[in-house]
Amino acid sequence: MNKSIPTELYNSIISQVNIVDIISNFVSLSKKGNNYVGLCPFHQDSSPSFMVNPTKNIYKCFPCGKGGDAIKFLRDKENMSFIQSLEYIANQLGIDVNFEEFKNNSNFTSKYNETELELLEILKAANAFYKTQLIKNQDAINYLKHRQIYQSDIIDKFDIGFAPDNNSLSNYLITKLNYSPEQLLKVGLINDSGNELFRNRIMFGIRNSFGEIVGFSGRILNKENLPKYINTSETIFFNKSKLLYNYHNFFELSNNSNELIIVEGYLDVIACYQADIFNVVALMGTSLTKEHLYLLKNKKIKLFLDNDNAGLNATLKTLKFLLSNNINNIEVIRNPYEKDADEILKEHGKDILIELINSSKIAIEWIYNSLKNILNVNQNSDINTIKTLANEFTDYLNYYDNDIQNYFKNKFLSDYKYELKVNSYIDDNTYLNNSFISSNDYAFDIYGQLPQNTKNIDKDEFLESINELKRLRFLMFMIMNNDFSNLFLEDENCKNLFTQPEEIRDLFIKVRSFNKDINDKISQNIYENFKKAYENINIENKIKELKSEVLKTFIKIKKQRNANELTEKFNEFWIEKENEINNGFQEQASIPLFPIVIEAKKEYNNFVLEVGSVNPKTFSNYINSIEKYKNIKIKLEKR
Repeated sequence: MNKSIPTELYNSIISQVNIVDIISNFVSLSKKGNNYVGLCPFHQDSSPSFMVNPTKNIYKCFPCGKGGDAIKFLRDKENMSFIQSLEYIANQLGIDVNFEEFKNNSNFTSKYNETELELLEILKAANAFYKTQLIKNQDAINYLKHRQIYQSDIIDKFDIGFAPDNNSLSNYLITKLNYSPEQLLKVGLINDSGNELFRNRIMFGIRNSFGEIVGFSGRILNKENLPKYINTSETIFFNKSKLLYNYHNFFELSNNSNELIIVEGYLDVIACYQADIFNVVALMGTSLTKEHLYLLKNKKIKLFLDNDNAGLNATLKTLKFLLSNNINNIEVIRNPYEKDADEILKEHGKDILIELINSSKIAIEWIYNSLKNILNVNQNSDINTIKTLANEFTDYLNYYDNDIQNYFKNKFLSDYKYELKVNSYIDDNTYLNNSFISSNDYAFDIYGQLPQNTKNIDKDEFLESINELKRLRFLMFMIMNNDFSNLFLEDENCKNLFTQPEEIRDLFIKVRSFNKDINDKISQNIYENFKKAYENINIENKIKELKSEVLKTFIKIKKQRNANELTEKFNEFWIEKENEINNGFQEQASIPLFPIVIEAKKEYNNFVLEVGSVNPKTFSNYINSIEKYKNIKIKLEKR
């Protein structure tokens, strides 16, 4: 452990961490018995072999041998230092500590061991060598000028260099700097035969999210029968499926911009910079992967890929990938030119490029128009062509909410006299088919005790999943019983328990409004009590609407897909809980708010981690505003 970190601080942070919360930010985990399992992030894993034990706060993969605690996971998975790992965990927990003083301390522990540090120094030296060679090669300079890249600050910022058509780099590193061929092989600068990988190429240094040179990409200078681009082979530092070019520069801007533009190539990134557009990254010659999702989480994505057939197909594929992984704040930049950003800047200028980027459209609108054009569909098309468009389009539309689905259903019907069949996540009609079940098998616990006598594993999985959302079930009780809602809403500040995530906040606002409508009618003496109000103002339909909202919220938070199966289980769960809250009043039970407070703090901590920073005073005020509820219980008495 780093001696510069006080033992008390270290123990305080580690004692509070839940390793499942940390690892689930990077690996999709599912509960299995007392443990959690998932695909191992450290080796090619086809069946879940990665085990996380929340009781011992450790992880272990038996096939590859990787294991340890939360700090070890962050160091191995994200190449974080000890202090960076501890800082990440503290942020996750909402612990306000200034780690800069520890980072600046001479005892700062690197995220790499001595061997790895030396390998990184080799990559830094190679980057400097390539930059020096660029100055010496007129052909390379002329090529960059042709691409309108001649500013020294741009060349330096993007680590642009030149690899000569010989082994001069390896000779320099071995004879002058005393590195070994084995080390050069480890960082991907030479192949097994000892020859350099990059020859006669314009070089782009590739940095990770911490700004460290981890590899290179080389573009052929002359039009030879060779690949246009080649990348460093996969090393301990370089994996193109985990990197986005220029993300380290965007990360520095992330406090000022939550919008991320994804382009296809390095030259496109540089073109955007020359047009004063800085929130831009490029793919590394590969499609987006699961490993990229953490970098894209909670950001508005703008796709600006090539406008040729390959680019259109890549955009459609990328959109489906993002939507299927619950990233739906996406726009697509409409590019009327058969050119990429680099060519547009060169041929049409900065203003046109800026105008294009600012004229982006929401993704589903772009998808609709693009599929129409690709399939050449118009109002006179035959029914089979229209069906093909419908099938292709609904593959994307399924991921959107009911409002957008209904808009395009109407549009499709108007355009082609054909009714779209959308597999909506929520089918409101199924709510009419409630079937009552007995609540005798379940204890009165709105925070969710799993039944022990069920043999239906699917139902178990559903119950386990919904029982994790304490506040969602609490809001269910508020919808089901107005007396319960009144008891809770007596304190105006109770809303602070539902601030994050936004899905829970939005649902709370709707439930509170529902409660207010009922109470207003009663207070105005329109109806003498809740029962009369219920009978006369059609509350049943309103409850059905809110019930639908609860299920929508559950599906969105838990990223569920199979709505039809969920609806049946949810209806049973709803009736069961309805019986419980009513029985609770009869039995004069009490409901503690402690679990609500714990969940609220956890979600607020996640929010702080996602936005990157929150004013310490704001954070402290929020925590103080909800702490007072920890010892409060809502007492249910006969009415």
